[in-house]
Amino acid sequence: MTSDNNRLSIGVIDDTASSLSDSIRERQENALNSIDLKLTARQTLRERLKPEKSGISLRELDEASAEIRQKVERIARAVVSDMQRRGYAGQGAVIPDDKALEILRYLMDWQFGAGPLEFLFHEQDVEDIVINSSAVTPTQSRVEVWTYRQSGKRRESVEISPEEVQEIINRNASYQGRALNTTAPIMNAQMRNGSRINAILNPVCDPQISATIRIHRLVARSFDDLVRFGTLTPAAASWLWMCVQAGLAIVVAGGTSSGKTNFLNALARLMPSHLRVVCIEDTRELDLAVPDKVYMVTVQRQPAETSDGSRNVTQRHLVANALRMRPDRIVLGEVRDAAAWDAVKACNTGHQGTLLTVHAEDAESVVTRLMQLCGEAAETANIPEKTLKDIVVAAFQQVVFLERRRQPDGSFQRTVTELVELNGFVSDGVINQKPIFRLQNGRLEWTKNWPHERTKRRLIDAGFTDKDIQDALAGRREMWHVEAGEKR
Repeated sequence: MTSDNNRLSIGVIDDTASSLSDSIRERQENALNSIDLKLTARQTLRERLKPEKSGISLRELDEASAEIRQKVERIARAVVSDMQRRGYAGQGAVIPDDKALEILRYLMDWQFGAGPLEFLFHEQDVEDIVINSSAVTPTQSRVEVWTYRQSGKRRESVEISPEEVQEIINRNASYQGRALNTTAPIMNAQMRNGSRINAILNPVCDPQISATIRIHRLVARSFDDLVRFGTLTPAAASWLWMCVQAGLAIVVAGGTSSGKTNFLNALARLMPSHLRVVCIEDTRELDLAVPDKVYMVTVQRQPAETSDGSRNVTQRHLVANALRMRPDRIVLGEVRDAAAWDAVKACNTGHQGTLLTVHAEDAESVVTRLMQLCGEAAETANIPEKTLKDIVVAAFQQVVFLERRRQPDGSFQRTVTELVELNGFVSDGVINQKPIFRLQNGRLEWTKNWPHERTKRRLIDAGFTDKDIQDALAGRREMWHVEAGEKR
């Protein structure tokens, strides 16, 4: 940036000079407000970043290594410095250093981030960014930006056009080979920073564009975090730690934004370190602690791509492939379709310790939801409902149900409201299940129910004693602090 010696200074000698100073200052401020300096800077930077001028290829810009980022920042600084020098020479608006820094940040955010939206990703309580468009005239629309936070919903003051929103989305999804356009007006993708994005474009969206961004933020990375945030009690944490060590199959359920992914991540990080774990997601979010792990994600191809014989890669494809990869455990993030049937079959054919998440209204409806998803598999069409229910119930031993609850101060807290055991049996069409922990008087408490023989046998086989089980349920020992691979 420029030094103090290069800055324009106006001496105040008398009232006339003072009036002149005020007049010049007013003109400068008007120039700063009336001239779209940021847009000018963006256009200049874009011109200087052309491969023939910068020596940076489009692929290098797309991959954005640390070295390339530094090189782009040097070019961006030169752009802003040139604008400042022209201003001090009377050839444009005078740009003070604080404004110059703002423009520089704007340029870097546009090149490698989410442009005017970037600052929202760095505010720790923001969970979702929602972008809507509304008509101003028959040919023009404007954008409204809302955020959903721990503290509630807020409308943001962000200057951005529908075209800029589309540009940000496409730039962030390009590395996945995705694009939002009239040919593909619906897009689900992952941004470079890990956030999930769903976007729709006209003609699907009226009038122009809408986007919902779920920010990738694994706030609770461990059971220590979950206990500290009040999502779990120490006793419930100890019980679940034992269940993971014993390789019980666990379903994490709840509504939208109830914290299922965060909880699944913390749960999966309890796995003993010697295991081989295969993790399947629609977009990569989980971060496992075991050294021998494989992450797989689904692929949704553009319509033009499928014409060459390639196909989408679904959860079903990935679960089927995972079974050929010698996994000790399978982690399935947010099962949404017939992949539930493949997961159920895996659980019933010796693949212990499967963890998955599913949307459900309450703990009692989890099995019903899994049956609905299994019913989407063509091979279940001829299986009687009673038989399918028996198969699903036999597959899983534990259900964890989460809720996002509003607190008296208006904020929200994610809480486990129930830990339910499935004993593997259905009597007269009724699933035999019982709560082991339940939210009572605002606290997740042991119900005094003792685990079924099916569960207890697995715990005993894993090396735990009756006393260990009693200590865990009663909260006498914080067992999850034991390092993975050890039992006590």
